[in-house]
Amino acid sequence: MPKDYKKLILDKMYNADLYSQQLGMDLVSADLGHAVVEMTVLPSMCNGFGIAHGSIAYALADSAAAFAANTYDGVAVTVDNRIAYHAPIKSGATIRAVAVQRSRSKRLGHYEVQVTCDDVLVVTMESTLYVTGL
Repeated sequence: MPKDYKKLILDKMYNADLYSQQLGMDLVSADLGHAVVEMTVLPSMCNGFGIAHGSIAYALADSAAAFAANTYDGVAVTVDNRIAYHAPIKSGATIRAVAVQRSRSKRLGHYEVQVTCDDVLVVTMESTLYVTGL
C-alpha cells in the first residue's frame, strides 16, 4: 500500500507549525521529495506599495522545501536558501510553491522551489536541508 505523504507531513510538521498555519498555508499535496503549498496574500502581508513583503514568498517557499525534505524518516532542517524575486505579488493573489528534490544524500538534501501566481513565475529558490540524527 502506498504511503500517504500528505498525512505524514500534516502529522509530523504542519499540525504543530503555527507560523505556516497563521499565514494561511495549505498543504495541497506531498509525495516523496516533493510538496505543493498554497496561500492567499492578505493586505496585512503587503508593504506600502500593495506588494507582498519578500518574507511572505520566502516563508511559503521555505515551508514547501521543508515539507518535501521531511517526507523521509528523520528530521531535515534548512541550512541555506538562495532566493530570487522575478515579479511582484499583489494583495489578494493566491500563490503556489512547488518544491522538488534535486538530490539527497545521507545528510543533505537539495531542493528547487518555484512560486507562481496565476501561472506566472514570481519566485525561485534553491534550498539545502540538513538531515539530523533525530
